[in-house]
Amino acid sequence: MSAARAAMSTQAVIDEFFDLFEAVLDNHELKDKPGQIFNVDETGWTGKIKSTQRFIALTDSSHVIKRKTSVNGHINVQVCVSGSGRFLPTMVVYKGCLPNTEIEDLPDSWLFAANEPGYVNGDLFHKWFTHIFVPHCGNARPVLLVMDNHESHVTLSTIEEVIKNGMPDINPPG
Repeated sequence: MSAARAAMSTQAVIDEFFDLFEAVLDNHELKDKPGQIFNVDETGWTGKIKSTQRFIALTDSSHVIKRKTSVNGHINVQVCVSGSGRFLPTMVVYKGCLPNTEIEDLPDSWLFAANEPGYVNGDLFHKWFTHIFVPHCGNARPVLLVMDNHESHVTLSTIEEVIKNGMPDINPPG
């Protein structure tokens, strides 16, 4: 755990979060509506993908047979689930560009994107919010979306979308 996360993991900070969370649930009458409470977070990984392709090279002394290995950059997924356990479609963010091969056996509702660092930024979060969250969170209001405080989550365009969709209470009570 990083030093910054450890500093935010004190009992006082945890108690403050849950007090605020309970106040929001009470203020918006959401305690018995888990299908209207969502949590979104990102996770990523980097790894190597080994291909079954092989190549043969001729050298002065012998043949060399090697397996071709392609290194895939950072991949980030943004996952959102409701308090009732319903998962919304996932957004997958690739580093640099989208894969040049079709990805099989994934739902059509998933969103795929790419940018140079391979992480969710303000534009991609807005795209996720408008293409995934709003159409899939349901029509009941209010809804609560719990997320970390990353700067990409708060852009003018996303705040405008929140208001447009009847989700205007973007600040905690108090």
